Amino acid sequence: MIIVRFDFSAAEAFLGYLDGEVALTDVLRLPAYQAVFSHARKFSEGLKQEDVERAVLGEETGYYGMTDVQSNRQSMADLLWLIRDRHVSWLSEIHTAIRRIFPEADLSKITICPIVGYDAGIGHDSHVCMNVNWGPYHVKPDEFLYTAIHEVFHTVYEQMHELPDFREINTREARLDFFYTMMQNEGGAVYAPLSLRERNSDMGSNLHRIFEDYLVLQDKNRMHTHVDRFLEVEHYLQCATDMAQDEYASLVFSPERLTYRVGCKLLQLIETACGLAAVRDALQMPGREFVERYRHLLA
Repeated sequence: MIIVRFDFSAAEAFLGYLDGEVALTDVLRLPAYQAVFSHARKFSEGLKQEDVERAVLGEETGYYGMTDVQSNRQSMADLLWLIRDRHVSWLSEIHTAIRRIFPEADLSKITICPIVGYDAGIGHDSHVCMNVNWGPYHVKPDEFLYTAIHEVFHTVYEQMHELPDFREINTREARLDFFYTMMQNEGGAVYAPLSLRERNSDMGSNLHRIFEDYLVLQDKNRMHTHVDRFLEVEHYLQCATDMAQDEYASLVFSPERLTYRVGCKLLQLIETACGLAAVRDALQMPGREFVERYRHLLA
């Protein structure tokens, strides 16, 4: 039985707001937007309704992902129609991908919510919030499916691992622990749709650096460079006693996407060397143990 579900109400309400038919206050009360605001409090300074209002007007605010939102009105509506048309088959693919690595996970409370604005996708508080204003989905809608799998992974991961508020990570040991956890969490999220991408012969593109993850994973030279850079960052974090939060964030979530790409590569290597059962076990253990037990495979 497929128990992950779609809820289109948030995107529909936001489009109603853009059309002047729904109050923004009512939109932001919906569970999907409450999850977005909770996510923003956990990983940044949080959001206010005024941030959303100003973003709609084209101003730069903490509520990002709103580029060309007014002119994209029809593209968003078209994407929502396509998702509705495919959602049953897509739910089957999502279910298969997640069950492959989390066979016992509780998926009953997870809801995939197309929304307008914010990140390409987030998985938080059992909600997967996917921005239908994100341009690459308009160009290649299948990336919506792959990213949804990525974000559903995060919601399941959160059921097993407690993630601290980013602003509370302020010691060397805490920074290292979170870095290793993100290797496991983000690496696992990149790994989650990998088998479906391989089956579809759809192994990434240069359309966006998120999709480029899969090109890097197939390129031995680029992957070697990423592993070397990961080791440099790890050594720096092991030695640095003081660090500004902005600098730390730039290392964990850098455009190089080290935690994503090297973390996924490590899971691929575990699967090759030890089998899928070992991957499942590796995703259950603490992040530091995950890296320390299997880092030799990166050599």
